[in-house]
Formats: sequence, C-alpha cells, structure tokens
Amino acid sequence: MTPNDQRIAIATAMGWTEIEYARNGIFLFGIDPEDGERRGIPKYTEDLNAMHVTERCLSPEQRDSYVAMLWQSGTIADAVLAPAERRAEAFIRTIGKWIGE
Repeated sequence: MTPNDQRIAIATAMGWTEIEYARNGIFLFGIDPEDGERRGIPKYTEDLNAMHVTERCLSPEQRDSYVAMLWQSGTIADAVLAPAERRAEAFIRTIGKWIGE
C-alpha cells in the first residue's frame, strides 16, 4: 500500500468521511469526525502523535495483536521505538484493511 492508501485506510477507520484529494492530487482532505469540519487528513505514516491517537482506539484484543506485530522484529525496545510508518502498517494489518502481500 502506498503511504496515501495507508492514510486513507486509517482515516476511514478513525471515522473520517468524504475523503478526497485536493486539486493538486497531493493533499488529502476529509470531514473530521471530531468536529465535522473539512480539513487535511493527518499524515499517519509520518506523525507519531497521530499514530498514538489511533492506538487508543484499538480494543484490548486488537492492541495485543498490534503490539505483537511491532515486536516481531526482536525486542520490546523495537516495539516501543517503532516509527510512525511501521505503526501505521501494524495498525492497518490489525484492523484487517491491509491490501497486498
């Protein structure tokens, strides 16, 4: 999945609606579920703060699966220090929305 595909998958899971590209084809916009305003969708694959918000939305069972995916590469430090890009992939796989592979 491309980074934008990942952003769309996460945004949809987080309740964003009416997601679309800006005229330049680069920026993604949608309706923010928190206040109903139209704004840019967070760059989940680049923003640890945005990923921390998504992590809080996982059920306890999903959280266990998510952490296990982050931990796959070795140590607990690998999971704790995982970059936003890796967290985004693990989140999407955890919610069953990963496309490919």
